[in-house]
Amino acid sequence: MNAKEYFELMIKAHVEQPLNVYEMIIKITKTAAPNSQGIKKLEQEESWRPFYPPIFNYIISCIEVFLEKHFLEKYIKPDGTKYLTIEDWQSDLPNFMANFEWPSKKTKEKITKTFSFQRLPSVEVLYSVALGKFFDNYVNYGIIKIMFAKRHLFTHRGGFIDKKFLHDYNAFQNINPSMQLSRNDIGKIAYLKKEEVRDSIIEAKAFIDFICN
Repeated sequence: MNAKEYFELMIKAHVEQPLNVYEMIIKITKTAAPNSQGIKKLEQEESWRPFYPPIFNYIISCIEVFLEKHFLEKYIKPDGTKYLTIEDWQSDLPNFMANFEWPSKKTKEKITKTFSFQRLPSVEVLYSVALGKFFDNYVNYGIIKIMFAKRHLFTHRGGFIDKKFLHDYNAFQNINPSMQLSRNDIGKIAYLKKEEVRDSIIEAKAFIDFICN
């Protein structure tokens, strides 16, 4: 199973199926008791708010796992062999680094033994230098970066909007000022809607297609 197939399997099992169960629960309950207070409660978006961030976060995890596996599949060492694991690559990092001319000291420093595929800017450098794949060429790369920023917000900030997220989000929405956040939004909890999670699945799949082609 290659990296893309593994990604698609993870998305189906851990993201799409849970969302489908949500919709199935509403449909079954509505059929059994169409006028009940319970179904009215289930149909309210806020009833499912706690359900969405973990599923959304898993979309990002799927992207990260794909990026790691795809790198191992595509990178070929000067001797014609491949790294079998990321641990093999990290242990051989000095030799790996010596194979390339790095654009700057700053970019070179992003590839260290503490490298993580959770850090999108570092992965961007790795792919551009080692595989010649430039994430900026993807038309919706701004959306992918905001998706990673949202994951960080939900995972490490409890969903509370902070100054960094405000800055990143407003920079992304620079051409659409009506969608920008205000400083008054700092400290407020960010929410996801089901449609946002569905749209994020589509964006993730399109990004993976871009990397594979």
